[in-house]
Amino acid sequence: MNYKNLVATFLLIALAFNFSDSYAGGDKKKPLTEEQRIKLSFTFVDAARAKITNNLEMALKKYNECLNIDPNNDAAMYEIAQIYYAQNKITDAISFAKNAAALNPKNDWYQILLADVYGKNNQVSDVINVYKLLVKNNPENIEYYFQLANAYSVGKKPNDALKTYDKIEAITGINPDVSSEKERIYLAQNKVDKAIIEVQKLINNFPKEAKYYGMLAELYEANKQDEKALELYNKIQMMDPENSFIHLSLADYYRTKGDKEKSFNELKLAFQNKYLDIETKLRIVASYSVMSANNPEMYKQAMELCKILIDVHPTDARGFTIYGDFFNQANKFKEAQENYRLAIKLDKKTYLVWEQLMRMDELLHDFESLLKDSDEALTLFPTQPLIYLFKGTAESQTDKNQEAIENYKAGLNLVVDNKPLEEQFYANLGESYFKLKNNKLSDESFEKALVIKPKDGYVLNNYSYYLSLRGEKLEKAAEMSKLSNEIEPNSASKEDTYGWILYKQEKYADAKVWILKALENGGTKDAVILEHLGDINFKLGDVQGALEYWEKAKKGEGKPSEFLDKKIADKKLYE
Repeated sequence: MNYKNLVATFLLIALAFNFSDSYAGGDKKKPLTEEQRIKLSFTFVDAARAKITNNLEMALKKYNECLNIDPNNDAAMYEIAQIYYAQNKITDAISFAKNAAALNPKNDWYQILLADVYGKNNQVSDVINVYKLLVKNNPENIEYYFQLANAYSVGKKPNDALKTYDKIEAITGINPDVSSEKERIYLAQNKVDKAIIEVQKLINNFPKEAKYYGMLAELYEANKQDEKALELYNKIQMMDPENSFIHLSLADYYRTKGDKEKSFNELKLAFQNKYLDIETKLRIVASYSVMSANNPEMYKQAMELCKILIDVHPTDARGFTIYGDFFNQANKFKEAQENYRLAIKLDKKTYLVWEQLMRMDELLHDFESLLKDSDEALTLFPTQPLIYLFKGTAESQTDKNQEAIENYKAGLNLVVDNKPLEEQFYANLGESYFKLKNNKLSDESFEKALVIKPKDGYVLNNYSYYLSLRGEKLEKAAEMSKLSNEIEPNSASKEDTYGWILYKQEKYADAKVWILKALENGGTKDAVILEHLGDINFKLGDVQGALEYWEKAKKGEGKPSEFLDKKIADKKLYE
C-alpha cells in the first residue's frame, strides 16, 4: 500500500470510529460489545471506501451490514439516504433520511438532507417543518431562516414567508436580499405601495447605491408613475455618470413612451460605455436580426450599433462576426466577407465564423480566397465535412477536378446523418467527373444524389444537360429536364436545357418555343442560349435568323461553343 492510500485508510478508520462512538448504539439500553464496535468501525470504513470509489452497490451492501450490527446506527442510515438520493430513488431516500433524523434530531446534516429529499418529492409542508426545527435548534443561523422563507414561498404561504423575512431583519438589520424578496412577494400580492416601501428602505440605508434607485424607478414606471421614474433615472445619472445600465433603462423608458429618437440615443450612449459588458451589447444587437429583416430603419440602427460595438471593443471577434451577419443579411457579401475575415484574425477557433467566411467566398466567386480559407480551416477542423465541400468547389472552379474529387470523397466519408449534405457531395462529384469525361462515374454520382433528393432541380437540370451534350439517354434527359422546370419554373437555364434536349431529339419547333422562353426569363445576354437559338433557326431553315443569333452569342456573356466563329464565317452549322 502506498503512502497516499495508507493516509486515506487511516482517515476512513478515524471517521468510522467517530461515527461509531457518536452514533452507534442509538438505543442506550443496548450498548455494543467491544467486538461489535470494532467490526462496525471496519465495515463502515469498507463502505466509505466503496462510496469514495463510486462503487455504490458495494457501499450500500456494507452500510446495510453496519445496520445489521447496529440497527440504530444513524450515520449508516444517513449515508444510505445520500446514495439513494443521488440515484433519484426518492422513496427509499426519504425512509432512511427520516430514520436518521429521528434518531439524532439535532444533527443539522441529517435534517438538511431530509429537507432536500422532501423537496425533491414536492413535500413542501414537510420541508417547512424540517426548517422550522432547524431554526429552533439554531436561532442565530440566518441561512436556515432564508431556507424556511423560501419553503413558505414555494408552499404558497407568502405571509409566513414575510414574517420569516422580518425575523431575519430583526437579526441582521436591513438586508438587500431580504428586501428584494419582500418586494417580490408584495408585487405578487399586488401590494405596490408596500413593495415601494421595501425598496425605499434600501435607499435610506444604502443612499450611495444607484441600483436601488433603479429598482424604485422601475417600480414607478411599471405603475405608470412616469415623472417619478424619470426623476430617479436622472438622479442616478448625476450620482453615477459612468453607470451604463441607466442608459439602457432610459432607452426602455423612452421606447415605452414612443420617443424613438431619445430611446435610440440612450441606447447608443450605453453602447459607447466601455464598462457595459459586450455580452449585453451582443444580445441587444442580435435582437435586431428579425426586426430589421424588412425594416430599413431598424437595419440602419443595427448597423450603427454594430459600428459602435467594434469601435469600443476592437479586440473582440464577436463584434466583427455580428457585423458580418448584418451585411450578409442585406446581401452585401463583400463587406460580410471582410468582417468575417477580421473576426478570424482575432479568434481562429470558432468554426461557424469560418463557415460563414467560406460561404461569402463562394457567393462572391472568389475561388482563390475560398481555396486558401478552406485549406487553413481544414488544419483547424479536419473532421468538418463541409470544409471539404468548399475546398472541392474551389478546385473544381479552377479546373483542378481530380483534386476536387479527392476532397469530395474525403468529406463524404465524414458525413453522419446529414442527407442534404451527402446529396450535395454526390452532385458535385457528378460535375467534376463530367469535366474529366468520366461519364460512367458522373452518371452514378448524379443518380446517387437523386436517390437522396429526387426533386432537386439543380441536379435534374445539370444531369439532363450533360446527357444531351453526349446525345445519350435523351428520353430520360427530357423527363428529368421537364421535371426540373416544373419544380423551378421561369428559370432561363432550365428552359434552355429542355429546349436543347428537344433539339437533340430533332423536335426543332418545340425546341425553339423553350429557348424563346429562356430569353424572356433573363437569357438575352447568355452566349450559350443565344447560340442555341441560332442552331435551332438553322435547323428550321432560317439561315439569316441563325446568323443573327450567332452574332449576338459572340457578343454575349459566358462561354459559347468552339465552333461559333466558324459557324459565322461559313454561315453553316457545325457540331
